[in-house]
Amino acid sequence: MEDRYISFRGLMLHYQLMRPRGAVRHRALLIPAPGESCLNWRPLLPELMRAGCLCVIVDLPGFGKSMCGEGVPHRQDTRAQLLWGILDQVDGEFTGQVCRWNLIGHGSGAGTAMMMALLQPDSCASLTLITPILRAVVPAFLRPLVRSRLGERMLRGLYGRYIYNRPRFHKLMRSLYGCELPMGYLDNIQAPLRRHGSDQALGRLLLNGYPLPERAFSVWAPVMVLWSEGDRMLGCAPPKWMRRALPQAEFHTLRFAGHYPVETDAGAVRDYLRGWIRDMWA
Repeated sequence: MEDRYISFRGLMLHYQLMRPRGAVRHRALLIPAPGESCLNWRPLLPELMRAGCLCVIVDLPGFGKSMCGEGVPHRQDTRAQLLWGILDQVDGEFTGQVCRWNLIGHGSGAGTAMMMALLQPDSCASLTLITPILRAVVPAFLRPLVRSRLGERMLRGLYGRYIYNRPRFHKLMRSLYGCELPMGYLDNIQAPLRRHGSDQALGRLLLNGYPLPERAFSVWAPVMVLWSEGDRMLGCAPPKWMRRALPQAEFHTLRFAGHYPVETDAGAVRDYLRGWIRDMWA
């Protein structure tokens, strides 16, 4: 596992590169949701290595070890352009030509993967969307408040109360994960969220970091959606609009997982991913 950094006009992004022992047969980009980091994808890596997959795991702008602060971009189209920039760098190093990538995303990171497929469809081999959030999370009537200085102060207050505070953060994570987690693991998740500047631009994140244009749902690549039956954030089943918007997708339900199935039901996720690699990856 190699830790790497790349700068785009002063914006420093962190990513990890993991190579298989043998020949590279596939390429995969793993995209976490806001608030997550490269750490959250580790349970999937052994399966991907066995499949001969060159893996890139990114930290989105503002999270993990990537730069955070007021000026960090959160729009899905900007994220997508930045991540293709990372993959172009990797392609240039390994092959000298543009390759096709399998994009795997969680939460609104799944939306980033769909935006990447929209921007460069010829470079997207497949999409795996894990408990995806693909629409705006702030209701229209609340958006003026979230844009205001008062709204930003309120969001920073909530962030300080539930993210900076260790006991409250642990309680929140146990609720979202749907199970008990080791204290040390929770501390590792919390650490990057407590960096100086991590509580800035929360309103822009909520307003811009989730919505997708309608044309992003018209993807040509194969799509698999994994949904958690025990997801306390999104509900126990995919919304009907998502099935209508992605009629070509395979939908599968993880019966014993919460909102973070890669970590809480990794065996089931690996099983579905193994079949998807066998049947769909070019």
